[in-house]
Formats: sequence, C-alpha cells, structure tokens
Amino acid sequence: MSVFMSQVGSILPSIMLVLFLLAFIVITVLTYLPSQKNKLEEHAQIPFKESQNVSEK
Repeated sequence: MSVFMSQVGSILPSIMLVLFLLAFIVITVLTYLPSQKNKLEEHAQIPFKESQNVSEK
C-alpha cells in the first residue's frame, strides 16, 4: 500500500495541473463563443456604469 501511495503522491500534482488547465481552456472557450458576444459586451460596460452612478450621487 505504501508503494501505491508514493506513486500516486508523485503523479497527483501533474494530474491536478492538467485538470486545472483543461478547466481554464473550457471556461475560456465557452466565454468567447459567438453566441455569448452580447452578454460579454454588456459585462464589459459594468465598470463604466458603476462609475457613472457614483459620479451622479
């Protein structure tokens, strides 16, 4: 059992790195799909809307 755990312990960081990289790629691709363009443009305007609201007060 100890040999198995040491092998898993040595490969686990590599597995986690690959999983996080895949998750990042999937999220990035889903964000920039053409069907998400309008939503992405709306979200890009949020800081400007917030600063306008602050200056109006």
